[in-house]
Amino acid sequence: MIIMKLKADNLYCFDDFELDFSYPKKIVKSTIEYEYLEERPNFRFKRVNIIFGANASGKTSMGRLMRDIAGFIAGFPAPFGLGDKIADKAKTASCEFCFVFRLTLYRFYFTINDKTTLSAGLEATEIKNNDSFENAFSKLTEIAHFDSDDTFETKVNESARIIASLDAIRTCFSYHLYLSNLYEESQYALQASPDRNHLSETMDIVLRTFDQSILRVKKLEEAQESSYIEFKNGDKVLIQDGKVVNPSRLSSGTLEAIKIAHCVERIRSQTSAVFYIDEIFSRTQSDLEIAILSVMIELLGKQSQLFYTTHNTNILEMNLPMHAFLFLRKKNKVEAIDPGRVIKKNDRNLKIAVENDVLRTIPNTDLLDRLFEVTDEEKENL
Repeated sequence: MIIMKLKADNLYCFDDFELDFSYPKKIVKSTIEYEYLEERPNFRFKRVNIIFGANASGKTSMGRLMRDIAGFIAGFPAPFGLGDKIADKAKTASCEFCFVFRLTLYRFYFTINDKTTLSAGLEATEIKNNDSFENAFSKLTEIAHFDSDDTFETKVNESARIIASLDAIRTCFSYHLYLSNLYEESQYALQASPDRNHLSETMDIVLRTFDQSILRVKKLEEAQESSYIEFKNGDKVLIQDGKVVNPSRLSSGTLEAIKIAHCVERIRSQTSAVFYIDEIFSRTQSDLEIAILSVMIELLGKQSQLFYTTHNTNILEMNLPMHAFLFLRKKNKVEAIDPGRVIKKNDRNLKIAVENDVLRTIPNTDLLDRLFEVTDEEKENL
């Protein structure tokens, strides 16, 4: 599955929000390969999406909203579960989600209130040889639809038709959300889990890169889901079902590295999946984060997508096309900024532009000045 478009209104922190993950012009000798459907070269999509934004600008919420919709596609009862994510309960909420599966473009949409789904539908079209995303989108035709005026029986039947239309997609569907909480992640995947031997090898490489006191990471042969970290001083720490049995022995950076290793191995083992990685490098040194991000991009499957949120502006100096970067800012509502539309062609230094707040994404810190204001009366009492 490849995500092509996301629209949301009155859900999470999003109000009249829209993102398009296509890009208009083919880039010669791009550092990100295969940013198009292999059999439809005019149908271009962003395989790598590096997302910047201040705190509370919507980065995590975007990953969770994608997860909720992905959950419905995977067979879970969304969008009904989105009722408590409505920002203004007095109003309806809506969402639109376009994605590609096996040379077919789909558009799933719905409107809800805090109690039920008011309407929902699914559209589809075959992607022809010369189609771009825009061309294919204009040819979408309805597969199933219901709204609040339908009878209960019609709603049930049409809901079943929508779900049945997605059944083939579920056989190869995979969405992974990795959050900054050390053990929090969401996975809607029917693909097989990574091979445990490969996972131990990846953990060995990643953890020894992070922590020079680690001698090795080795899989326990007698326990399928377990491995252990052996330190150079002889200490051992057990990892069971992805969790550390004695986490106090490890630094927060090494604990983070375990999650990073799981993420890297999933990217390596799945050729068609969506990965939303949300600030899981918060304890990682800048150069190391860049090195691992480069590995992730290199390992990414041809029909996979990576969404990666960060505050590390050094990543802006990576040799990546401009369209790989996205900026979120929140004023009265969350806005998405495509830097290619703001920065002139003869000024391609994205990091300098961001540091000079050309995109207006640097947070306003004026309120913090009040912490230094001391009244005359307070000064006399000092």
